[in-house]
Amino acid sequence: MDNFLLNNFTIKELFDASKGALGKLWIKDEDSPTKKQERYRNFNIEEILIKQKYLKGEDLDFTDIVEINDNDRIKIKIKKVSIETLKNNNIGTDNFFQKLSFLLTKDIFLIDVLDSLSDVLRISYKIKDSKDSSVNAPIYILNVHKGVSLKLSEMIFDNSNNISSLLLPVSYISLDDNSNLDCYRYIETKNNKVILNSNVSLKKSSNYNLINLNFASSMIRQDIEINLEDEKSNSNVSSVNFSSDKGLVDNFININHSASYTNSSEDFKYVLNDFSKTYFTGEIFVNKGLEKIDASQNCKSILLSKDARAFARPWLKIFADDVKCSHGATFGELDKDALFYLETRGISEDLAKRILLNAFIEEVLQKIEDEKFLQICESKIS
Repeated sequence: MDNFLLNNFTIKELFDASKGALGKLWIKDEDSPTKKQERYRNFNIEEILIKQKYLKGEDLDFTDIVEINDNDRIKIKIKKVSIETLKNNNIGTDNFFQKLSFLLTKDIFLIDVLDSLSDVLRISYKIKDSKDSSVNAPIYILNVHKGVSLKLSEMIFDNSNNISSLLLPVSYISLDDNSNLDCYRYIETKNNKVILNSNVSLKKSSNYNLINLNFASSMIRQDIEINLEDEKSNSNVSSVNFSSDKGLVDNFININHSASYTNSSEDFKYVLNDFSKTYFTGEIFVNKGLEKIDASQNCKSILLSKDARAFARPWLKIFADDVKCSHGATFGELDKDALFYLETRGISEDLAKRILLNAFIEEVLQKIEDEKFLQICESKIS
C-alpha cells in the first residue's frame, strides 16, 4: 500500500488496491458508493472516484494545526495513536470516505480534555496551493471528560488557486457525563473538495452545540452522526451555508435518540447564487419504547439566482409514542416588498439585499461566543 501511494491514483484505484486492508471486515466490495445509496445520491460520485487523479499529501503534524492557550496545556493531553486504536475501541464504520481516511493516515491524534479550558481550543486545516492535486485525511479523537466544558473552533481554509485537491477530515467526539461542548466549524472551498465526517456520542446530561458556516464555490460535503446514548443528553446543530458559482453544499445529518429524555434540534439556512446547488438530508431515529423525546428539524433556503437549486429531505424514523418531533422546509427568494420598502428609504438595491440576508442568518451568528471565529465569518460574509 505504501508503494501504491507514491504514484498518482484515482480514488477508485485506491479502493481496488485496498480491499482486505485494515481487516477483512473493513474494506469490502460493497463499500463502494453508488447513486443508489441514500448517503451518496446528491453528488457526483464518478467525478470523485474516477475522473480525478491525486497524490497522497504530506502527513499533517498536529502541532502545526492546533492552538492551545499556554495556561490550558496542563488540562489537555494530545498524543499520536495508530489506526489499531480505532479497532481496539470498537470504532468501525460503513462510511466509504471514512475508510479512505483510515487508509491514507498513518497517525491519529487522541485529545483528552481533563478539565475545562480558559480559552478556545483551535484546530485549523489549510489547503495549500500545489502543482499536483493531493488528498489528505486528518483524523482526531476527542474525549471530553466528566463535567468538563469546552469550546472548540475547527476551521478549514482553501488557499489554493487552480488545483483541485481533496480533504477528508474525520473526527470522533465523545462527551462524558455532564460535559458540554460548543463546536464552531468553518469550511471554505474555492477549487478544492472537502468531505468531512464527524461522529459524536453523548453520555448522561451532556450537551453538544455545533455552529457551522460553509462557503462553497467548489464542493463541501458534511456527514454528521450524533448518538444521544444516555438520558438528558442534548444536541443542537445550527448551520449557515453560502454557495456560489457551480458550488455544491451537501449536508447529511443522522441523529440517533437511543435513550429517553433526550433532545435534539437542527436549524439549517442556505443562501444560493449563480449555478450552485445545496442539499439537506436530515435523519432522526427514535428507538422503540423511549419516553419524552423532543426533536426538531428546520431548513430554510433563499435563492438569489434562477439557476440555483436547493433540495431538502427530512427523514424521520420514529418507533416510540411519547415523542415530540417537528420538521419543516421553505424555499424562496428575498422578500420583494421588503426590498422595495428599503429602496424607497434611499437604500441601494445591493445594500438592501445585504440587510435582508444578514437578518436571515443573524439568529445563528448570535449564538457564536468566540470573537475570533465570529470576526472571520463576518469578514467572509461581507
